Amino acid sequence: MNKKNIFKVVIPALIIGAGIMYISQSLLKENITLDKENILIYTGYDSQVKLLEYDGAKKWVTDDPVIATVDDGIIKAGMPGKTKIKCITEDGKKYSCNVEVKRAVSGIYKDIAKRETAWISNLQLGNGAFSCYELEEGLAARVNPYFGCYSALAMLMSDYTDENKVEMEAFINWYFTHMNMEPDINGSVGTVYDYSVNISGKEVVSEESREKYDSADSYSAMFLILLNKYRNKYGDDNILLNEKKKIDCVVDILLSLLHDGYTQSMNESKVKYLMNNAETYDGMNNVLKIYESLWPNDDRTEMLREAVNKFSMDFDYAWWSGTYYYPVLNKDNSAYYGDKMCWDKLYEYAVPQLFPVIFDVKKADDRHSQKVYKDFCDNWKWENFDYGNEQGANQTWSLIVYAAAVMEDYDRVAMYIKNFNEKISDRSYPYYSGDSVWLALACDKAYDYFANIEKKGEKSKFSNIDFLTENIEQ
Repeated sequence: MNKKNIFKVVIPALIIGAGIMYISQSLLKENITLDKENILIYTGYDSQVKLLEYDGAKKWVTDDPVIATVDDGIIKAGMPGKTKIKCITEDGKKYSCNVEVKRAVSGIYKDIAKRETAWISNLQLGNGAFSCYELEEGLAARVNPYFGCYSALAMLMSDYTDENKVEMEAFINWYFTHMNMEPDINGSVGTVYDYSVNISGKEVVSEESREKYDSADSYSAMFLILLNKYRNKYGDDNILLNEKKKIDCVVDILLSLLHDGYTQSMNESKVKYLMNNAETYDGMNNVLKIYESLWPNDDRTEMLREAVNKFSMDFDYAWWSGTYYYPVLNKDNSAYYGDKMCWDKLYEYAVPQLFPVIFDVKKADDRHSQKVYKDFCDNWKWENFDYGNEQGANQTWSLIVYAAAVMEDYDRVAMYIKNFNEKISDRSYPYYSGDSVWLALACDKAYDYFANIEKKGEKSKFSNIDFLTENIEQ
């Protein structure tokens, strides 16, 4: 090919190539954009935005550094509000995204949980037991093993204190050492009585058994729940292995109280309470995990497994009549509560209906759970502390707010806490450990829920998130 022909071929090719390069660069510049147009960030968190299809020099600026700052695309939330983040390229072009900062609510819930667990921790006596009420010099502390287990469970939920394990072991050992290893007043072995304890500060001067307990099945179930939660938390089997015989006794109490798949409250009672059996189901579930792991060949392992399976299969029939719910699970005692559900009786009719969802007998999305919770809220404005003149109307009934947290009803949770902070000015009687425990557990669940949303920068499903952030006070 001669030079003339070469120029005819090469020069047009170069021109075409240059044109393609020019077009591709033009297209490339036209494709420059931020990867996000709108960003939601919660206070205490950050987010990242990137300028796509651009490798040159650039700088980042914010319209309002009080609301959000930006450094190399990393946006840090400041105060709640709205602003714009801009990226400016070296040729002066600007690319912006809208940033909205909302106040994070998770930290508020965590602070409330910490406040409550600190108060609960202060109720623990020098011998490991938990008092039910505020400690006062000169007054005997009331020790109830059932509520003591609740107090210990609240201590276990998160590392809100530095000495959780020591506190838990102290209470567990107190429970073991106070077990009735001879037949008690009802003929059971392995129960624990309530106690009155004379104290000096937190130290025990003397203690006196009240020689009674409210129920053998609930006390035993809550202790078994605590043992498995302790084991899961700390991975420590020593205390369980050392006390195997006493744990057997507690399990035997539940198995001996089982009749037709449900437990009666004690040997001398024929009533099978709904709330007790919800606790019992959870207790058997928890201790079954211990036996399957540590003592799989023990006869109790299979007995517990059968009891749990039967309860799971038959519970709906015992609880749901087809038109209403039973507050007791044995129909031969229906006259004790009347023939049908009575929602206008707070306790012992309405509140027990929340126990299946509280103790995971029924999931929050189960149709029965949904109906029961709706009916309860339709009949009781509990978030406003509106309990009328019913039994226990002067109590805070914090177990209801925990049920609301399980049901993810965080509008009512927030209203309850707002009213709680306004109405409960001190921790004097009748405020007791159970109130504080359920509030702490509800706030711990709320913390997990909102922290998950906040980390992802997602909008809450609640229509008025501002209500939650503006009306919960620490």
